[in-house]
Amino acid sequence: MEKIDDKKMLSMVVDYIDGKEIGMGINDLITLLEKQESEGSKKAAFYLGSIYEKGKDVQDYKKSFYWYEKAADKGFDKAQYKLGMAYKNGLGVEVDKKKAFDWFLKASAQKLSVAQYEIGNAYYYGEGTEKNEAYAATVWGEAAERNHVEAAKLAGKYYVEVSKNKSRAVKYYKIAAQQGDEESQEILDKIYSRYTKMGNIDAYALLSLIYSILAFLILGLLWCVIALVVALSSVHRSSNKISKNVSIASVVFGVLAVIKGIMYMAFIFM
Repeated sequence: MEKIDDKKMLSMVVDYIDGKEIGMGINDLITLLEKQESEGSKKAAFYLGSIYEKGKDVQDYKKSFYWYEKAADKGFDKAQYKLGMAYKNGLGVEVDKKKAFDWFLKASAQKLSVAQYEIGNAYYYGEGTEKNEAYAATVWGEAAERNHVEAAKLAGKYYVEVSKNKSRAVKYYKIAAQQGDEESQEILDKIYSRYTKMGNIDAYALLSLIYSILAFLILGLLWCVIALVVALSSVHRSSNKISKNVSIASVVFGVLAVIKGIMYMAFIFM
């Protein structure tokens, strides 16, 4: 039987799973894939796992697990993820959340977004590893960066409800919205609405308030500088020790006041 390339192999497997004609019987396709797997094709092993997992006529989770394991052992990330799902859900093997986590971790190390999503879930619920919600959000964020919608939504939700980090929440909800997720877009609209409307406070009124505060700080800083200059001049003019000590104390407080004013100004402009 003629050898087929990876692209054709994938097309035939997908068509078979979708119930379309593939130009040969399923047993012939399986025989062909087995031959190519024996010649070292990890993708052929993975496709055999897919056929036995999803094929209506030949569905067999144990055989599916067998072929996924062969591909996973050769380092194929998608097969490693599939093994993780098999251990997580008991498909062709007994449920083992620790082994599921270990396989997800291997696939995640190869930057597979679905595996990163599952690692985030594992940390969030404490399945196969210790519970760590903050780290779960971090891993969901990594999956979101690779356009995993559900991971982006979970990361966004965590940063809104738990971490209270609106900027990060917006970042991840944006990723999901850009993938066409309507729920994320609605959440973004609400967040933007809160920032722009600020309840019943008019934007111009808010701007006026900010300018007023700035003016107050600037004038206060100028007043401190003037007081410092006067205090410094009084040090030179003071004839007795007590007056001089008072003047020096005025200088110290003046310097501290100026420093404090500068710090306030820096804080406003940060």
